[in-house]
Amino acid sequence: MKSTLLFFVALFLGGVLSAQDFRQRLDVGDGALFRDMHRLPGGQMIAVGELTGTPVLTGWIVFLEADGTVIWSQAAVSTGQASSFRRILPDTDSTFLVGGTLYVDPVRGLDLLIFRMNHKGQVLWARNFHADQVDEFWDMAVNAKGTFLAGSTLDPATSFDILIAQIDENGNLAQSRQFGSAGLEYPASIRLAGPTALYVSGTTTSYVMPGSPNNAFLMKVNADLTQSWIRVIGDNTQHSVESMEMDTAGYPVLALHDAGGGIFGNILCRFDPNGALDWSRAYTTGYLRTMTRGPGGRIHVADDQTVAVVGANGAITASWFLQPDGNFISSSLQAGPQGQLLLAGWNVNTENEPALHVIQNPMISGCGVFEANIQHQPHDPVVIPQLINEKPAGQLDTFFLVLAPVDAMPMIDCIATSMDDEKQPEQALSVYPNPARGRVTVQLPAREAGRLTWYAPDGRVWAVRDLGPEAAVVEEDLAGFPTGTGILEFRAGERRWTTPVIRIE
Repeated sequence: MKSTLLFFVALFLGGVLSAQDFRQRLDVGDGALFRDMHRLPGGQMIAVGELTGTPVLTGWIVFLEADGTVIWSQAAVSTGQASSFRRILPDTDSTFLVGGTLYVDPVRGLDLLIFRMNHKGQVLWARNFHADQVDEFWDMAVNAKGTFLAGSTLDPATSFDILIAQIDENGNLAQSRQFGSAGLEYPASIRLAGPTALYVSGTTTSYVMPGSPNNAFLMKVNADLTQSWIRVIGDNTQHSVESMEMDTAGYPVLALHDAGGGIFGNILCRFDPNGALDWSRAYTTGYLRTMTRGPGGRIHVADDQTVAVVGANGAITASWFLQPDGNFISSSLQAGPQGQLLLAGWNVNTENEPALHVIQNPMISGCGVFEANIQHQPHDPVVIPQLINEKPAGQLDTFFLVLAPVDAMPMIDCIATSMDDEKQPEQALSVYPNPARGRVTVQLPAREAGRLTWYAPDGRVWAVRDLGPEAAVVEEDLAGFPTGTGILEFRAGERRWTTPVIRIE
């Protein structure tokens, strides 16, 4: 079975929203998944993750046009050296920073990996950061002063601790520190709070005594990477931090999971800059794995099936159910200026399948988006200070990272055009007869050179035909085309038309 990319994409023409939704998959051979993605202002997308069907995990990155066309797809060259790309952030107008984990060798174990690349997929520099034998990347944040990395390290004295490092724009280490206590500490997210502080959230087992259930924590760190304060959130049941974002007031908002919370076991809570709990609410959702601050400062959160907009004091102002394909796990969320939503992750089936959901307008989406009824109620968590020891730790080395091309074939599942679209061509692409058994006539929407692509009902490319500008009507024989509803696409320059085609016996 091939990998699958479920993909709703927002299409921009000349900077004007075209209001088109569709689902698309990518066939990359074997299992793969997405850990994170970022959408450019023009609608193009770049996503990172890993190939899971290779002998060892292999870091993978793909760049897509706004209409889902694969511009390039690359993976780390591996000779038994595993890697995973976990986070991608824009660095400049033409470059990105990618963070992940690298398996170095049996002696050194795992290192944090950070590299800068341009939009063409060229690696400009790469560094690996290590403090001890097992060092794993979790998250990063970027501002004018550099890039802040958050990871974990296996300390022989205190077990797993938190690593925080700052590097400059050229990949040189500026400062780094290690935070830990008697139990296990793992970071989940790092966010900047202006030029003088940052927040790190995650889980700890040092509450009450080492080895107690996981509890969530939020730590404020000063500009010199010394600790300002820390708060442990939870009780004697297992709590975890799933995601974190900063709101427009500069307050951190945490998404937690309480294993003993029942149907209201997923929580949002906001703290002020002094570490006081501002509000906390529990919701009838799944794990709130990802969140983002959209235009206007509204916080959006997502579990594996729903996306919600959070208003004042944690109230849900809007929510939508996305009908995911298979057992979908969300990993990244973006909210666009026109109300678009883009959710990345993967499906857990017989093999991992990378997935993206992009909804142009959730109120009128034609690819299976419905309003969700998420309930919420006040929540009163236990919040205490917790001592965390800290010390300088870690060093940065240059790493020679080589990326190689990976085939990625687009496969369309669903295409829908919103009814309020004012930018669609007056003439449509049409096929008759439709439904059809054998030969059909295709009426093209424009006399332009372009490409005609037939997608079978399972989304695979069945046939491709290049046409000159003289073509207006073409004949096709559907003998051999699978029965069911497929898609016919005509692409001319930056314009694109589609229509469903039904093949019957």
